[in-house]
Amino acid sequence: MTENYSLTLDDGYIITVFRVYNEITQNTPIVLGHGSLTNPICWMFSGNNSLSYVLGNKGYDVWMVSFRGTSYSNEHVYLSSKDHKYWQFTFHQMGIYDLKSTLDLVYNTTNQKAIYIGYSMGTTNSYVYCSLLRSHCEERLLGVISYAPVGYLQDAKGVLPILWQPFIWPTVKALTYTFFNGEFLKVTPIYQFFTKIVAASPLGNYVMAFLLGLSQGIHINTIDPSYFPVVIIRWLDSVGIEVYTHYSQMMIGKNFSLFDYGKQGNIEHYSQEYPPAYPTHDISVPVAMFVGKNDYLSTLTSSMKLYNMLNSKSRCGYQILEDPQWSHYDFAIAKTLPILHRLTFAKIKDMQQKTCISA
Repeated sequence: MTENYSLTLDDGYIITVFRVYNEITQNTPIVLGHGSLTNPICWMFSGNNSLSYVLGNKGYDVWMVSFRGTSYSNEHVYLSSKDHKYWQFTFHQMGIYDLKSTLDLVYNTTNQKAIYIGYSMGTTNSYVYCSLLRSHCEERLLGVISYAPVGYLQDAKGVLPILWQPFIWPTVKALTYTFFNGEFLKVTPIYQFFTKIVAASPLGNYVMAFLLGLSQGIHINTIDPSYFPVVIIRWLDSVGIEVYTHYSQMMIGKNFSLFDYGKQGNIEHYSQEYPPAYPTHDISVPVAMFVGKNDYLSTLTSSMKLYNMLNSKSRCGYQILEDPQWSHYDFAIAKTLPILHRLTFAKIKDMQQKTCISA
């Protein structure tokens, strides 16, 4: 069964939440939050091995949020997605508005606390939400499971950190506003036509996997040829330019902080010259993290720093996946996803039974 819910948020954005289930035999709803440049389809890329299907087959009530700016959530009460003002949000707003309202919906529908599983940007949103809205997070969640957690980017590598450099990013940002009103990597008809041609060729599939790996970590052997054409065609979705501006600030400043508006802007927003750090030590629900050794964005150093910034009572395990080539995109499309799923179900059980052990 699939149900669609349209939510109008407190700041005027309108998002879609998908509910997927078979026979619900588990008491704990699972909420899935996707990464940047993609949408809830990322939880379905691997067919029957996809997390959404595996959860549904085990009797879980699965909810997938489509964060603002994606093709499923590009409406606003009075702004058009063609208006540059529409795209002036970051993962901060996704945390305090999109995720908060989604969890309200899940709780009010099921009368049960959920477990949130985030991927990449979806993890960042959860740290914003749980650190700034601590009481609400406690009331709505049993715990948070993070795939490729992103809170620090101090040693990120690949294409994106090059674009985020101070001498490059302002130009990228200006061009994005000029031609696409602030919609970064807009999915155009040309892109759709090109990807359909590429997806028809086995060689094209591997070329696209290599190009994707330049930003996330190259691991060609993980690709399942039967599913990757779908990945090529459906992976890319829009994200607001300021989301990546915020990430670039995190990388350059080596901090997990609120958006930097400049000295005067920070004084107006925060009453201080520099943006405050997100108080991740205030997160009070269990948080478990899964990381890959070949992840260009959620590196071992940065993810461990983030984990150590949690208070000891919230640490529910830090797991490095054994495959030495496990990359950022493997969390969505790896042939070996069942390994990750077994570890995930163990953490779900720990959170349900309140038996988390810090690692």
